[in-house]
Amino acid sequence: MKKLFRKLTGKKEESYFLQKSREELIKAKWFDKDGAYSGKVGEAVMELIKVFDKQNHSGMSAKFVANVFMRLVDHKPLTALTGAEDEWNKSYFGSLQNKRCTSVFKSESGRITYNEALVFVEPSGVSFTGACMGLDGKPVSSSQEIVMPFVPKTFFIDVMGRGENNVVVDQKQLDEALKYFATPAEEEK
Repeated sequence: MKKLFRKLTGKKEESYFLQKSREELIKAKWFDKDGAYSGKVGEAVMELIKVFDKQNHSGMSAKFVANVFMRLVDHKPLTALTGAEDEWNKSYFGSLQNKRCTSVFKSESGRITYNEALVFVEPSGVSFTGACMGLDGKPVSSSQEIVMPFVPKTFFIDVMGRGENNVVVDQKQLDEALKYFATPAEEEK
């Protein structure tokens, strides 16, 4: 059937994966010229999908490749940060910024923080970084102090309220996240 299609049209028949991906992008309006980025997002994603499709991954290798690709696209390291001297650059704020994960900073006093540790999520689905109140009435920041070695991970914390009046909904959810940041990678993570 594929040979007949190619003979009649002069084109190679698209794989199911390519067809499904294109249909999803069309449904989400990512090709629309009057939409976000003038339809360029749909084109860019299809270009990546075509490369991925040509690689003929199995279900298992596809997940591996996609996960590694997404970590690199998100500027996240593939192995634990060590805190070694060669991992740091001077930042504009007078502190040091990690070269391998740009949301990790080291102060002049040696305190290391991860600015994407906690993302707060309102019931509407709107998410934000910054601060909110814990159930104990103390402020909770998105930026958390960490210990090395460290594998960057972001926790999504449910909150209720609006703006500065947001309060953590589930203390266990917050406690799990805070424990992660207090434990070196080789011990717990």
